[in-house]
Amino acid sequence: KTRAAARKEEPETFFAMVVDNEWRDQGGFRVFEVAKDGTQGRIRTCREWYCDADIAPPGGYKPGAGDQRFLPMVKKFSKKACLEEGAWIELQVTSHTGEFQEGKKKKLKTVTYMTINNERKEVARAYEVLEPEGGRPKSVSKVTDRAAAAKRAA
Repeated sequence: KTRAAARKEEPETFFAMVVDNEWRDQGGFRVFEVAKDGTQGRIRTCREWYCDADIAPPGGYKPGAGDQRFLPMVKKFSKKACLEEGAWIELQVTSHTGEFQEGKKKKLKTVTYMTINNERKEVARAYEVLEPEGGRPKSVSKVTDRAAAAKRAA
């Protein structure tokens, strides 16, 4: 398949910030790109994005600065996850392209990454939505058993 054909097959998506009471003290979160079609209830087809130190701004990431840059963990949407209601918010993100040094070879590589618009405000908003301590202990879980997934979605 050509790259253009592969891009056409990608689903329409939105980004979600997932929070958990266990991460509240640190303001931690996870970012998922979620497919809009083919979802039922809480069970979603998605791919997780991660903050990559290799593409950090000059001087590195600064705690609380809200300048994290994210890359997808995998190329394809293959993960099924259960996104608990009240434990995530939809995000607005911006796509960027830049050149970064790759590995020890220091070879420049062009990378497309995304940032979260108003990241620190969005983290605060996500924790406002999350139930306080005593609420659901986990905000996202990997779905491996279709029968269990269907039962949870019902």
